[in-house]
Amino acid sequence: MPPVSLDAVKLNLDGLELSDHSENPRVWYAPDGDGLAVNFFDLPPDIPQALPTEQALVAFYANLDGDTRWVETYQLEVAGLPAVRTIVKFPQQASGMTYVGSLTLPRRDFSFVIQAVCEERGMTGMREAMLAARDGISDSVEFDNPKYDSEFPTHPASRTRKWLDQLEISVTVDDAVRQSVPFPLPGVDAPVREEEALGWGQKLRSWLGF
Repeated sequence: MPPVSLDAVKLNLDGLELSDHSENPRVWYAPDGDGLAVNFFDLPPDIPQALPTEQALVAFYANLDGDTRWVETYQLEVAGLPAVRTIVKFPQQASGMTYVGSLTLPRRDFSFVIQAVCEERGMTGMREAMLAARDGISDSVEFDNPKYDSEFPTHPASRTRKWLDQLEISVTVDDAVRQSVPFPLPGVDAPVREEEALGWGQKLRSWLGF
């Protein structure tokens, strides 16, 4: 089987500009400043193997450290391969939140993580303030419910989901990825080792340089 590299995953990059210092991760920017990145990890994924249920997978991704906050996680297929979609957020230095959406394509011996990074710009906190006043919402996760995205299309949660929706249907992978040994996502009984989930949020932020 031919070796797998960062070039084995391809995106629709119309309108995006490649960062001139990008190697791995490879990073592109949209005109509005949103970023897309492709990371290639030439080592086994740090997701616990053979989690028994999708709920256990969600628990792994939701077990974040520091001030990184979980938004959502679920399984899906990307380019016909099992994948995990997740969104997290963390505070910006002045105000507002940065949202990071990820599509992870895990294989037994390597993984790709495709990310959309969307910062909150302008007057921050408007989505939360309006939903709190109108609907009495006070829960951080509920503020990010996708049912509100159409009302707040410029909010970073909405933009992040839009990027991930586009990536889901446009990502392609080389045959070398398809022919590689799969990674066992939920469906096979196995114990969940809690210590494996610790530090995931810090790893994510270190990948992004935050």
